[in-house]
Amino acid sequence: MLGKSFASKHIIKLRREFSPPNYSSIKNVNLNGEYVTPLRITAHSRTGPCLVAHHRIDAPTAIKHHDFLAEHGYSPGITFNKVLKLAFDRLNICREDTYMTRAFHLLPKKRSDNIPVRDVRKSFEAITPHEIKR
Repeated sequence: MLGKSFASKHIIKLRREFSPPNYSSIKNVNLNGEYVTPLRITAHSRTGPCLVAHHRIDAPTAIKHHDFLAEHGYSPGITFNKVLKLAFDRLNICREDTYMTRAFHLLPKKRSDNIPVRDVRKSFEAITPHEIKR
């Protein structure tokens, strides 16, 4: 596994090329860094546990919270991250001690959009296994 700024160009290319219709990409919301997912900005440990998150951020939210996401890679106010923080505290670790990525590497166009399992599976199969190989 490579650090946040040194993600394999091949894997980044896979993520950038994966673009089924009806979704936004992180490029569309100006978060298209040299990583597979913005989560890697702070969660990029080469030796810690690997966590694969579901999508749970949408394009309008990413635009609204762009500056924080660009610096930290996640939204601390969402329930998932609040629960994750409690688990990290209990284990005496922090985000930086983990490697986090996503199962779905695109963004729904609205917060309430339902993402079909087949789309999550396609995204996961196209990108995530290549990224998390150790």
